[in-house]
Amino acid sequence: MKKIESVVFDMDGLMVDSEPVQFKAVNDALKPLGIFVTERDFIDMVGRKSIENFRYLQEQYGFEESPETLEERKNQAYFKRVYLYRELKPMPGLFPALEMCEKNRLELVLASSSPANDVRMTLEILGLEKRFSIIVSGDQVKRGKPDPEIFLKAAELSGKAPCVFVVLEDTGHGVNAAKAAGMYAIAVPNCFTRHHDFSKADQVLDSLQDLSIEIINRIL
Repeated sequence: MKKIESVVFDMDGLMVDSEPVQFKAVNDALKPLGIFVTERDFIDMVGRKSIENFRYLQEQYGFEESPETLEERKNQAYFKRVYLYRELKPMPGLFPALEMCEKNRLELVLASSSPANDVRMTLEILGLEKRFSIIVSGDQVKRGKPDPEIFLKAAELSGKAPCVFVVLEDTGHGVNAAKAAGMYAIAVPNCFTRHHDFSKADQVLDSLQDLSIEIINRIL
C-alpha cells in the first residue's frame, strides 16, 4: 500500500512570513534606478527565483544594470532587514506542523527557490538548522519553479520515488512544480498568493495550523 514518506516544505511565505520582507528588499534594490514594484506586480513574482524576476524586470523597464547586480543588492537588503531589523517571523502553525511530521516519522525536506545563504540564515533565526534531513536551495538548480527540477533534486537526494512525497507550497508556481515532479501538493496560500491558481493542488489549507496526518493520508 502506497504511503507518504516525506514532506517537503517551501520556505518563503510558507514557513516564514518573508514575502513582505522580500517585497521591501526588491524595492530597496530597484530604488537607485527610480523603479518601484507594486504589490500587485510582486504577487506575480512570488515563488520564482529572484534572478529570473530581475531578468523579467529588465525586459519590462530596459535598464542597463545587470540582473545579477540587482539580485546581490536585493540579498544584501534582505539580510539587513532580517538580521538588523528582525523583520522575519515564523508563520502560524509552523512548529506544530514540523512536530506532527516528526511524530509520524515523516522525513522533513526543505526545497526553496531562495539562495543557500538565505536558507541558512532563516533556519538559524528559527532554530531549525538540524530539523531537515535534506535541503535544496535555488542555487542548486538551473531552472526555478514552476519547473519541477528542485523537487526532483530533493527526491534524488532522498533516494525515494517522487510519488511518496507531499509538498507544502504557498504559490501556484510551487504547486505546479510539485505536480510536474509527480508529487502530491498541499497549498497553504498567504496574503500575497491567495489569488494564485491552485486548481492542481490536492488540498488547500488556510494555514499550517490546519495540517494533520489525517489530511496527508487523505490525499492518497
